[in-house]
Amino acid sequence: MTIQKKSLISTLNTTKRAIVASAPAETASVTPATRSLANKSLANKSLANKSLANKSLANKSLANKSLANRSLANRSLANKSLA
Repeated sequence: MTIQKKSLISTLNTTKRAIVASAPAETASVTPATRSLANKSLANKSLANKSLANKSLANKSLANKSLANRSLANRSLANKSLA
């Protein structure tokens, strides 16, 4: 291919890109159904996060109660041993 042909092809490609870039873009319409699905998805994520947070807090609470019970049991055993 000659340099002139390459130059012409390059110019045509550049012009095509410029035309495509300057054309007004069609705005995407958001239908109420799409908006509703997006809101449901966000609500579900929020509920899932709250559920995980509650489970985490419940597990911590149970672990603390278990540790407290062990501590009390150990004290009770120590007191019986001393008596």
